[in-house]
Amino acid sequence: MFVLIVLAVAALSAVVGLVLGRGTTASAQMVLRTPGTDDVVGVVASTESTFVRYVAQRTIFATSEPVLTDAANHLGGTTVDALRQEVTATADPAGDSITVTARASSAPRAAEIANRMVDAYRAQSQLQVSQASGAALAALRKQRDSVVKQASGGTTLENTSASQTVSDLDQRASQIGVAASVFGSGVSFTNAATPDAAKSAGLPLRDTAAGVVLGALIAGTVAWLRADRDRRLVEPEAAADLVRAPLLGQIERAAPRAMTQVIRPERMPFGEYRLVASALATMGSGVVVIAGSDAGEGRTTTAAQVAVAAARQGLRVLLVDACPPGGGVTTLFTAAVAAAGERDGAALAAAERGGRGGRGAASLLNGRAPGPALGLAGVADDPTTLDRAVLAADIGGGARLDLLPAAEQQRAFPGSAALDTLVGVLRGRYDMVVVDTPPFGAGGSDVAPVVGRADRVVLVVRRGARVAVVRRLVEQVELLGATVAGTVVTFLPTVDLPGSDADPAPARELAER
Repeated sequence: MFVLIVLAVAALSAVVGLVLGRGTTASAQMVLRTPGTDDVVGVVASTESTFVRYVAQRTIFATSEPVLTDAANHLGGTTVDALRQEVTATADPAGDSITVTARASSAPRAAEIANRMVDAYRAQSQLQVSQASGAALAALRKQRDSVVKQASGGTTLENTSASQTVSDLDQRASQIGVAASVFGSGVSFTNAATPDAAKSAGLPLRDTAAGVVLGALIAGTVAWLRADRDRRLVEPEAAADLVRAPLLGQIERAAPRAMTQVIRPERMPFGEYRLVASALATMGSGVVVIAGSDAGEGRTTTAAQVAVAAARQGLRVLLVDACPPGGGVTTLFTAAVAAAGERDGAALAAAERGGRGGRGAASLLNGRAPGPALGLAGVADDPTTLDRAVLAADIGGGARLDLLPAAEQQRAFPGSAALDTLVGVLRGRYDMVVVDTPPFGAGGSDVAPVVGRADRVVLVVRRGARVAVVRRLVEQVELLGATVAGTVVTFLPTVDLPGSDADPAPARELAER
């Protein structure tokens, strides 16, 4: 592809060169006179170097506005701007001549333009000489008249001196007149352009070479952009540098024997998730949103693992499933919720048998009897349903956490005031609220109001994720006004931990959410 881009741009440059450099060129040459050393016409070129500078100055004058205007007026069918694009003047390396080259659609027209430019140069140069000599003669006449006037009525000696001055002035005027006549237009002779000597435009090698260079630059840029777009994150430290936040955890891909430790709450936490939860706990209480860009990064697993690890550390934890129905942590905690319900039911029955029924016994359930799944948006719409919507989950070892499962039907969040009220209630009731969100690339915008109100956001990045995708995820989170607390890199090289020998396939599918 690199070679194709270079060849395409080079070919395009050649075509453009042929189009813009269309037609034929013809050249006419002017050999300049060497100006006298007495400066009688306002031009001095006493040495070779000054004559070279003089030729360079006249080369510029050859395509000046007066010359172009004169030529355009005599040529017809063209303009000064067109001539400026079609005519060039160059000084001969020998330093004594100027070559005027004209480009046109045909050889006769090119020769006509070149010769007309030479004629225009000579006419305008002659005009300059005439003006310079005329100004000098006028100054001499004025000086002569002044001397004659002063001499009238003077002594013989004074008259003699005045006569000598007048004679000198007359001689000087005569010299200027002769010099102007001899110098003329400053052109010694010309070699006129002829149609037969005109040259047709050939392959624009310079444009083609420039096209090759430009094509190489374009191809290199495209290659760099593609490499950047396809560049992948391999090292965890690279992900932290890209996110510009601490690396909270490096999570290995679990071996088949360890899959149950990844997706069964009673076996959690797995790997470094305990350290991730501890790091978040030291940052203070509040709402922690677990975010990612694509499915299969381990975002849901991270939310569940962090919530369980924090609960085992004695924190009051609420795990919120903000994903579409069937796509988040709710599935992982079905058994844990059922176990908590059985234990609460047994405790309630024992309380009733002991005569402690009524309100006190009912409070053991804390309103967590399963009901319609309202989801976070539903509870925000009516905060009074919070106690009914939250379910207890038994994660083993005497530890529990609360779960706000996903809604049965996805719904939009209410106004900001209602959501602010709910977030305030959750901050007051729990030490840590962990929110599992859908991928930003597939519905993440639906929970944007929650992300914007989070106390901190943890980005889950799968090893091998594209740099461009992660960079965009960071930009999206920052646009929502959230603070990225750190990153968790998942699916690092496999480790094999002691675990169940059961079929790992279903567990692996859940773990990659």
